[in-house]
Amino acid sequence: MTTAHRRLLGLALLVGLTAAASTGTAQVEAEFADEFDAPAQPKPQPQPQPQPTAQPAPAPQPQPKHETEVVYVQTNEHTHDAEQVELAPPEDPAARALRASNSWKGPVGGIHVIDAGSGRPGTFRLQLGVDFFSSSDFLILGDENDYFGGTLSLSWTVSDFLELYASLDNHANENTLERPALLQVLGDTRLGTKLFHRALPWLNLAGDVRLVVLNAVGDIGPVLEGTSVGFRASVSADLRELNEPVPLILRGNLGYFFDNSAQLIEGVEDARYEALGADRRDRIDEDRHLVRRVERFALGINRIDALTPALGLEAPLRAGDDFYIHPILEWWVSVPVNRQDYSCLLLPTAAGPGDPDGCLEEEGFSAMSSTLTIAARAFPPVRGLSFAAGVDIGVSGTSTFVRELAPNRPYAVLLAMSYAVDPAVGPAGPPEVREVVKEVVKEPPPKPRIAGTVADRATGGPIAGAAVRYVDLGLTTQQTDAAGLFTSYEMDPGQVVLEVSHPDYESSRCAVLVPEPTPEADEPGAAAPAAPTPPAPVGPMAAPPPAEPAASEATAASGGSAEGLLLTLRCELTALPKRGQVRGLVSDQAGKPVMGARVQIRGVADHDVVSDAAGQFLLSDVPAGNYTAQAEADGYLIKLITFQVPPRGLAAPQLQLLEKPKKASVQLTKQEVRIRKQIHFMTNSAEISARSHTLLSEIADVLLRNPHVKRVEVQGHTDNRGATDLNARLSQARAEAVRDWLVSAGIAPDRLTAKGYGDTRPLVPNITDRNRAKNRRVQFIIREKE
Repeated sequence: MTTAHRRLLGLALLVGLTAAASTGTAQVEAEFADEFDAPAQPKPQPQPQPQPTAQPAPAPQPQPKHETEVVYVQTNEHTHDAEQVELAPPEDPAARALRASNSWKGPVGGIHVIDAGSGRPGTFRLQLGVDFFSSSDFLILGDENDYFGGTLSLSWTVSDFLELYASLDNHANENTLERPALLQVLGDTRLGTKLFHRALPWLNLAGDVRLVVLNAVGDIGPVLEGTSVGFRASVSADLRELNEPVPLILRGNLGYFFDNSAQLIEGVEDARYEALGADRRDRIDEDRHLVRRVERFALGINRIDALTPALGLEAPLRAGDDFYIHPILEWWVSVPVNRQDYSCLLLPTAAGPGDPDGCLEEEGFSAMSSTLTIAARAFPPVRGLSFAAGVDIGVSGTSTFVRELAPNRPYAVLLAMSYAVDPAVGPAGPPEVREVVKEVVKEPPPKPRIAGTVADRATGGPIAGAAVRYVDLGLTTQQTDAAGLFTSYEMDPGQVVLEVSHPDYESSRCAVLVPEPTPEADEPGAAAPAAPTPPAPVGPMAAPPPAEPAASEATAASGGSAEGLLLTLRCELTALPKRGQVRGLVSDQAGKPVMGARVQIRGVADHDVVSDAAGQFLLSDVPAGNYTAQAEADGYLIKLITFQVPPRGLAAPQLQLLEKPKKASVQLTKQEVRIRKQIHFMTNSAEISARSHTLLSEIADVLLRNPHVKRVEVQGHTDNRGATDLNARLSQARAEAVRDWLVSAGIAPDRLTAKGYGDTRPLVPNITDRNRAKNRRVQFIIREKE
């Protein structure tokens, strides 16, 4: 077979695919041939009238039909001459959605980087792509390598969160130094599903899973053992959806591919190994039976998995009327992951075109496949039709070859034709000219609205979240915004009464008088409008309208007739008292109630209570704020805690009392608060041991019972073992830990200071373990008292 025949055989791989698509292509051209005559730009549309803040947004209006009308305008006074009115809508979302195209292997996206979104629900897309290149000295020095491939892909947007896709791949590779020279892959199939979600109007998130079914080498039919699976997470940002649109789409993918393609050649390598006969070495030392790099490239054989990050950007640019060009730039890399635990024969090699295959462990990134794609997709005026052209440029993996991976192409030319169909949107036809008679109904003039402010009567500050109810009007209640503002519905003439309420304020009624409309000057018999009289303000509804109301004020914000007036209203509310309740509990260490405990509540207001038989105490009408509760009972140590009373809420402080020890461990003298036990810490640490908490509670009890002791220095001391500076830092840290514990127990911070003296003040010489234990201590020296 000559080289020309082999190339013709490779090109024949696409004949079936091209024939399958030709009928659909011809139908597309016939169906949409007249769309090239579509008119250019729409006329400006009138701006809609603003709606009240609490009124639901109006339903979206249907797009006007693209047509030219001859309109006879009929009014009550005149009949005007016929006039030409051309209505042409701007690009609607359906047209933009039809520019969503398949990526090379099926899912919607760029060329290789997929999009985290999709088309409109119900749309489907068909794409036929071919890729080819020709190179010399690529896989083997002195070779000539020709590659030609074709991919047919289909994607279907099932719903607004689900897309299904599939692709069929055929390709042929001819290398003049390989035997056989021509290797073909027929019918590799992938099936996938993508779930996507619009997190923001311009941001989409997606995840997809795909199943890749590979055909047997040298045969037709799938090999189940070679079936591979890929998972991928995607994010895309369509900057056209921003408040200030930018024609740019950013995409990012991160996938993992469980590659089982090596299963296809296991039988081939086994047969080759047996064919070596008696000359063969042990399998672990033999490499002559392994498939060669040309075979791995032509058949797409990888012995290990891949982690595949990818980035892409696309710029949707309008080149003319109904004509768009999308330049595309993408980069992806395949990072090998040896899930199969494949062990390469570590034979010395340079792994280049003139050398034996190397191993990934030695060659590293230069053997990994990474590719840069530069392409553009064109969308002519035929709706749904697009063409793509581009080139893949191999960045790595094109000249360093390892046994684990298929080589990467040095470059490849990409050509594709796509067609998208939206069954819910029919094709645009030629402009339609018809005569109609329309009666122009004059819109009623806009009615006045109320621009209201709800404020605190005492401070004048805005009240957010206040409910505004329209008394006896049956309108939906509105709510003030963060600035205390609201805008009413359109109001009929007469008195409008509003009831304003808020959980933190007393409810109030405010009113405003909406004036009667004045006649238009151009109406028959209409008099010239007089100067407007501001509506009379109406105050609180408990009394007749006063001349200057205290709770509400209403004025006209614009002159002229009553139509279009914005009536300002200020309604003030009186704040409710911010008081709450206290329901406390006094118990012992076992959780049993302590009856008769004397509890002192100090804070915004002071209260003294005694716990009942259940150990509880209750206070009502307590001003909101921060408080301390100190409980004292016979036979128990004093307990002090802090708590907060919320406005119109309930505080539930719990005080757990410790019984006094039978023999006191703490004694108050003139110079110090003397302790009979040591405060224990964790070794070489400032963390206080739990067994010393009772002793610290006794110290807190003595200080709480003796408020005349104004200031105490908490001293930390160590023995002489260890470095002097280390001992100084440790003693300081331990003194501060004790001070912090006592502050948390209710001792005022300004009564305590912490000072570490290290090993500079021993009580006894540091010559025995007993003496050193005495020197490791905490002392409480009184520095000030009344």
